[in-house]
Amino acid sequence: MNKLPNPSHSIVIYVSGAISPTAECPDFQKNVEDAWQIGKRLWLRGYTAIVPHLNTKFTAEETADYNGLYDSLIAGDCELIKRCNYIYMMNNFRYSRGALLELAFAIKNKIPAIFEDSDYQR
Repeated sequence: MNKLPNPSHSIVIYVSGAISPTAECPDFQKNVEDAWQIGKRLWLRGYTAIVPHLNTKFTAEETADYNGLYDSLIAGDCELIKRCNYIYMMNNFRYSRGALLELAFAIKNKIPAIFEDSDYQR
């Protein structure tokens, strides 16, 4: 396994993890804040981070199904992932249907995954 490559803003990393409340991750605001903190840490390390939680925060707050936009949002997220060098899986990704779909999409498209608990590529 390889660690994250040497920092460069030409390396774009998509941050994936829970946003919607679940039994394991019940606090919506904390989920968004945790994702932002990871994105900020990646920016400070010298990478370019995409934090989709910040794109959908206000829609997600309104209803559990994102006002009927869920499928559209996932499709858009997959378009963003296609343009990234890596997908960064937050520790809480296991509890998120969307994050699991994003990981499967990344694997299918040969986009390396980095896992928060190790910062290692798999």
